[in-house]
Amino acid sequence: MPRIFYLFFILLAVGVGVPTARAQSDFRPGYVLPLSGDTLRGEVAQQGTQRSLRQCVFRPGLTAAPTTYQPEQLRGYGLTGIKHYRTGMVPATATSQAPQFMELLVQGNMSLLLSSDDNNDPHFFMLRPGQTVPEELRLIVRTVNENGRVYQQQIRQYQQVLLAAFATHPTLAPTIRRANFNVPDLVDVFEQYNKLVGGTVQVSAAAAARTRFRLGAVLGSSLYGQMALKAAGSSPNYYNCTLTTPLSVMAGLQVAINNPRLSRRLWLQLGAYYERRNYTGRAGRGQLFTSTFDDYYDLRYTATFVQLPVLLHYELGQGRVQPVIEGGIISAFRLSETNNEYTIYYTNNQTPTQRRLLDNARAYEQGLLVGAGVVAALPNQHHVGAVVRYELSNGLSSYSGVSSACSTIRALVSYDLVGK
Repeated sequence: MPRIFYLFFILLAVGVGVPTARAQSDFRPGYVLPLSGDTLRGEVAQQGTQRSLRQCVFRPGLTAAPTTYQPEQLRGYGLTGIKHYRTGMVPATATSQAPQFMELLVQGNMSLLLSSDDNNDPHFFMLRPGQTVPEELRLIVRTVNENGRVYQQQIRQYQQVLLAAFATHPTLAPTIRRANFNVPDLVDVFEQYNKLVGGTVQVSAAAAARTRFRLGAVLGSSLYGQMALKAAGSSPNYYNCTLTTPLSVMAGLQVAINNPRLSRRLWLQLGAYYERRNYTGRAGRGQLFTSTFDDYYDLRYTATFVQLPVLLHYELGQGRVQPVIEGGIISAFRLSETNNEYTIYYTNNQTPTQRRLLDNARAYEQGLLVGAGVVAALPNQHHVGAVVRYELSNGLSSYSGVSSACSTIRALVSYDLVGK
């Protein structure tokens, strides 16, 4: 038999074996709840989010053949210590009515469940005490045409339902009103309620650990900026003076990450901004000049940068508009350099002389930043923020005898593109 056939069969065996090995490794300790009788314990396959809502793959032991169950065949199932599912009817918005597994996010006096429809859109359900049929918590989105202006209107019906259901505990009202239609916010509401009424409350480990993300577009401007040049000695190329920069626009993107298990208010924020700086200054007679004929110097440094801040962003307060404080480190990498010179003007009308301002200017700077502002949750579940930051960096001079510390006050506005 030609060698190519041996190679073919080897590849075929590997191709068949890899999925099998992967399937074996996807099983986790778990259980199933039959329509009648006791709980069966064994191993449950860990599947993707949507597949887990539509089927359960269970085996009693490591060597046993797996069985695939449909929602109508079980009362529920779970992966021990990770996720739990219960059988229920799909949302009323689905094209066909059939049983489906629902992820049990919070179990207590009031339980919270999560399902999805044919478009994989999330649907949340509340199960009241003594009831077997959960009640859907809905976010209604409709298109409105008002005098030729077309826009989407969101009706947070789920908030009204929760305010009525939890009316005996008015302290929860602010939390409900600021809750977005997502897993972390609704889990927080149900967990707080169940703790207030007493009894046992279990929050799905997977739900508690779900990381939240915000992707924001950022637009800002420097309100004031300066580069402070200070020479250690009498150098003919550097002069003790301060260059300032006028208003300069910057734009970019930022991503914020939050882990509710650590803190619901603390976010790790990373950014990438494009900016252009134009520092200018003038130095007069007597500031380390090299000649008695020197009258004054015009100094200029212009360059573009990509700015990469890494900071901790902490949100305070309880309402839709929350104060924020933040702090972190910042790096800026130079993309291009347009001007880097100073011009010497003379008292005897001699032709002005131009020289380099920063010899071997380095291509990056590093520093610290602190800021404060507000973030607001909009009716469309997106967030808008406004902060003022103070930044202090080590500047761009690579010459050990000259420091060029840069300080900047910025105002930035951000808009969350993801929402929820």
